[in-house]
Amino acid sequence: VADSPLKQEILKLYSQYASLTKGKPAPLSILKDTNGKVYTFADFKGKVIVVDIWATWCCNCIKKMPQFMQLKDEFKENENIIFITVSIDRKSAHGKWLKAIEENNMTDMLNLISAPSENSHFETEYHVVGVPRYFIIDKKGQIVTTFAPGPGKEMKELILNTLKQ
Repeated sequence: VADSPLKQEILKLYSQYASLTKGKPAPLSILKDTNGKVYTFADFKGKVIVVDIWATWCCNCIKKMPQFMQLKDEFKENENIIFITVSIDRKSAHGKWLKAIEENNMTDMLNLISAPSENSHFETEYHVVGVPRYFIIDKKGQIVTTFAPGPGKEMKELILNTLKQ
């Protein structure tokens, strides 16, 4: 393909997302739970991690949350998996985030919020430009996909395949 501004833009995007391809180590952004406890995905090594990235202002995120929670419930007996929500709401919306967790009956799962620091920023490291977005990390802390299908049959199959590995 001849060199062009479009080609350069595509190559730039490709290089940005290269660190998020299958088998790469998952970036360890700092996240906080509803009580302020700090986490990174390394805290869950040994488990398959299924992540729902959302925001309180995202109607589609709220609409799909019950399906995500239903899928979580299907795996509740499996100790090798954890379902996590990560909100990209800003610090100023912390109260709104806590309220949304209550209103949407999400209290029986681990709900985290991005906690940007000087060295870590979840949205930048995972190139989050839209929500909802789902991804899966394997037991070794490696990316399976950062663009998983939404909660449903396809996601369930992907989870089952990842658990078998």
